[in-house]
Amino acid sequence: MADPCSASIITPLVFALAAGDGITLPVPAELAYDASEPLSVRITFWADAAGPVVWVFARDLLADGVWMPAGQGDIGIWPAVSDTKDAVCIALSSPDGSALLECDRGELAKFVSRAYAAVPREDETAYLDVDAAIDALLGH
Repeated sequence: MADPCSASIITPLVFALAAGDGITLPVPAELAYDASEPLSVRITFWADAAGPVVWVFARDLLADGVWMPAGQGDIGIWPAVSDTKDAVCIALSSPDGSALLECDRGELAKFVSRAYAAVPREDETAYLDVDAAIDALLGH
């Protein structure tokens, strides 16, 4: 098993934010995967001067959404493929608002592939530090 501290992947990407009336705005973002948290991915969006917006969700959800509709509730991910585009849509919803974003499917698939190369699906539990998680929950 690789050293979990050394297996992190950071990929910059620009999403298109649907702003209504067919207008899209570019939103710089960063996808991150860290083997010390093998079940999750993080997307940080820099949408405005108020600071970054961070979403953390299941790596499997992102992987599934590259190829087929996935998710429910706060996060939905699905491929948007046609003769003119090969993209993935991500719908995010929170009490503060909602957003519909789109990005290049090939770039997202590369990120997912690199994350699974760092920690294969069947090896995730070997990277979990259950004792540290329990200590954090108990405030130790």
